[in-house]
Amino acid sequence: MVVSAEMEKRSFIRMMVDSPVQVRFANIESHGRCHDLSASGMGIMFKETQLQLGDKVALELKPGRPGVLALQAEGHVVHLQPDPEGILVGVEFSKVD
Repeated sequence: MVVSAEMEKRSFIRMMVDSPVQVRFANIESHGRCHDLSASGMGIMFKETQLQLGDKVALELKPGRPGVLALQAEGHVVHLQPDPEGILVGVEFSKVD
């Protein structure tokens, strides 16, 4: 499902994605699921996490299809939101490879 930028009042379209994400921060490696993705950031669902606002992270989104390269990015945590499935962490990208 793609939500229009006008509907969300956002600069970039947000796509709903369900793929594994490896997150590295402060010498910790953690794994979550990509909840949504846009050109400026990513929402990641964790069952639990030690991440805090402002933490710098390195991300690797691992697509579930052969032949599709992983997305690698760096960014920082801009929000943490409790969710019935765990904690939704918003990351704003500073670099995308």
